[in-house]
Amino acid sequence: MVITILGTNKKYSPSCLIDNILFDVGKDTVSRLSSEQLDFLNSVLITHGHRENIDGIPKLNKVLDKRTELINLYASTYVIKQIRLRWGAKDVGNFNIIEINSNQCYEIDGHKIKAEYVEHDKDYTTFSYIVDNRIVYAPNCSSTLKSQYFKDNDLLIIDGSYCGSDIKKKNHINIATDIDKIGKLNNHKTLFMYPKGSYESEYCINKFLSNYNMRLAIENEVIHMTCTRNKIINVHPLSVSCTKAARPNVNPDFNKEYKLSKILPTLKYSHTLYVIEPALTGKSSITVDKKRKIIYERVIHDSKEVITDILAHKNSD
Repeated sequence: MVITILGTNKKYSPSCLIDNILFDVGKDTVSRLSSEQLDFLNSVLITHGHRENIDGIPKLNKVLDKRTELINLYASTYVIKQIRLRWGAKDVGNFNIIEINSNQCYEIDGHKIKAEYVEHDKDYTTFSYIVDNRIVYAPNCSSTLKSQYFKDNDLLIIDGSYCGSDIKKKNHINIATDIDKIGKLNNHKTLFMYPKGSYESEYCINKFLSNYNMRLAIENEVIHMTCTRNKIINVHPLSVSCTKAARPNVNPDFNKEYKLSKILPTLKYSHTLYVIEPALTGKSSITVDKKRKIIYERVIHDSKEVITDILAHKNSD
């Protein structure tokens, strides 16, 4: 199984390609797909009806003009209504639009895929998708993940829209405050969408996540997966037949991992202020302030000191 992260909300709209199945179509998603990937594309699944998830449908439809067969597009009743209201037949004419329901599993292009409802926006029904009971794609959701299907998977690709202890958003996951909840799901690998709502740098967020064996997803990275867990799910037959095309070879060099050598020590110090390493030009130091209950990293670069509050996830110069 090959997973390609097309967008993480860092520069491009959240989208993911799993073998020949595309999840969400933002306005820039088509530009992220190679001509080879477009030729082998069999199906599209939409998580919900926000513009960043469906605005690219007409553009994809135009690219598919040369195809002789319709592409199956799966979505909830509410998303289908939005598509019909926003665009005419010429903008979606190359799609066979199929309604799917939550809590049912479907056979799509050789994969067993389950749509699972998640809390996100009360005005937009939002699905996450569980693929072969091994991969979960949930780019927009709150931290209320009660379903058993979010646990014990090989890969969880999940919302990470915010990263800050002072940010109070219930319709998205906050990496800083929800990390323990996500950790208890016990997934083998967890990748977060890029948190635009954060003052932290990507490096510092990944440094924090490395303590939990998690990281941010990387746009254009490719992950090759083999079966490591055996689980059984019931399949709900669709009224349409889906054919699977051969998957083109994908360059695996994009499959990168962040490896961080420094791990924060256990905080058991009697001092009010404790400097673990001296602050040197171009080097980082870790400082623990027990009185204010903070731990921060100091970096001096070009005679300028940058302080990063590691626990609260705020940058200050």
